[in-house]
Amino acid sequence: MPIFTCAQCGKTFTSRRCLLKHDNFHHKGLRFPCEHCGKGFFGKDALVRHTLIHTGERPFKRLVHA
Repeated sequence: MPIFTCAQCGKTFTSRRCLLKHDNFHHKGLRFPCEHCGKGFFGKDALVRHTLIHTGERPFKRLVHA
């Protein structure tokens, strides 16, 4: 059985498909790093949401029950 090794971290896989899935998820997926803390995100929308933690901005209105 062929072994496929990740060039980035050395983890091994039994199929090329699993290696590609791993690579996309762990090494290419976090393309949007936070400039405040360095945490990475898969999409820009997630980064924007996360950035609100650092800025303290609250763009959503809170519902007040009467």
